[in-house]
Amino acid sequence: MVWEQRTQIIVMTTKLWERGRMKCGQYWPEVDGTAQYGDVVITSTGETVRQDYTVRQFHVIKGDDSRSVTQYQFTGWPDFGVPPSAQSFLQFLDDIRNVHDENSKHLAQDERRPPIVMHCSAGIGRTGTLGAIDIGLQQLDATGKVNVEGIVRKMRCQRAFSIQTPEQYEFCFKAIIEASKISKPNDQDLQGN
Repeated sequence: MVWEQRTQIIVMTTKLWERGRMKCGQYWPEVDGTAQYGDVVITSTGETVRQDYTVRQFHVIKGDDSRSVTQYQFTGWPDFGVPPSAQSFLQFLDDIRNVHDENSKHLAQDERRPPIVMHCSAGIGRTGTLGAIDIGLQQLDATGKVNVEGIVRKMRCQRAFSIQTPEQYEFCFKAIIEASKISKPNDQDLQGN
């Protein structure tokens, strides 16, 4: 899927192991290591560990074609919980957006940007929360308004149980409010309390 869709960014919001249980298989080689999956060869070319997340660089080869893929793993987000602070999460999201924008500069105006692949362990709690916040911030940028409840309802029509806990739902508001203070201190209208 990553190869087919020309994905350049993978966002992982889980640790490999949490509370003594495996949450995700390690699908990448260790730093400077190489792994082969069918006709795809992945080399891990670097890793930067930050307070709440890790950034990994991969060189991916299939046949005569190759490309770079960056993985962002948010390690400070507990299962069924929320990140330790909205600030650290927003920095994580901002880093992802900046790299996605940089990677897309070479595209023609009518060319579609490669999708970002997001995952956690079940694909609904942390991934849903991240998706709702990202959509909400895009809504805020485009219209000056956000309807978090509407975003979550629409997401749940497409992915059942997205955003699993009341704390995750509340964190959507908290992160969007925090981001709006940074970018537009007097221009927000948050709906859907």
